[in-house]
Amino acid sequence: MVDYNPMAGGFFLRRQADMTLPEKLYGTVEPRARKVLNTFNSRKDKNTGVLLSGNKGSGKTPLSRTICALALEEDKPVLLIEEAYMGTEFNQFMNSITQPVVVFIDEFEKKYNDPVS
Repeated sequence: MVDYNPMAGGFFLRRQADMTLPEKLYGTVEPRARKVLNTFNSRKDKNTGVLLSGNKGSGKTPLSRTICALALEEDKPVLLIEEAYMGTEFNQFMNSITQPVVVFIDEFEKKYNDPVS
């Protein structure tokens, strides 16, 4: 999890328990998650963005969590962002990460709902 403490020098990573999935996933969640990771793995620059949108209950969070769980199985770190971080210091922190990672921001629109003036 990405965390921030100005007294400790700014942004840092805090270990979080791995995401757990329900025993039964309905529909095509796992194949779709594997497709996202396969696309990511096949790209030379390792840049892949996925924006999931849809009605409540359409499966966005289970798909996201499955992508994260599968990435962890491949020894790729997952960065969970739970706060609306922004600005130069945050951008520098994110740009300092040099290994392939999955960045997971669940319910982005709720975290970043206050427009910056």
